[in-house]
Amino acid sequence: MSREKMQTAEECKEDNDRSSSSEKTLKRKVQSEKQNTVISQFTICNPDWSYLHLKLVTTASLQASIDSTKKTKAASIDEVTAYLHLQSALERFLGVHGTAIPLDILKVDGNEVWVRAPKQDADAVVAAAGGWVGGGGEGWRVIDWGCWGPSEGEDGRDLFG
Repeated sequence: MSREKMQTAEECKEDNDRSSSSEKTLKRKVQSEKQNTVISQFTICNPDWSYLHLKLVTTASLQASIDSTKKTKAASIDEVTAYLHLQSALERFLGVHGTAIPLDILKVDGNEVWVRAPKQDADAVVAAAGGWVGGGGEGWRVIDWGCWGPSEGEDGRDLFG
């Protein structure tokens, strides 16, 4: 009788091993299915660029805002002039080191300019542009700036439209 009990105990042990291995296989399948549901995941910790929205303020545009009865068209600026004005501002603020800051003119619309600058230099560009007054009395007004892209249209679509 003890032999029968021993065989029964051994059989039970084998049955338990089989069921536990099938449970492990099932768990592996479920885990692998769950792991495949994530397509991609990443975190942006430190963006490389800062984006600035600047407006060129001239004496003509100031006069036009004071005289609301006269309908004068705001002066338009081109990319080269905007770049040269910003380089002049950086040179006055930081000297030769300021001219070494790389700037990308992303968009020009009338007298408004969107600029991309390295994140570590953004404070210097904002200070230089905000404090610059050109020979004709023109200057930059910083409308907005940040590290997460243009915020004018909430999604940046207007930047390339």
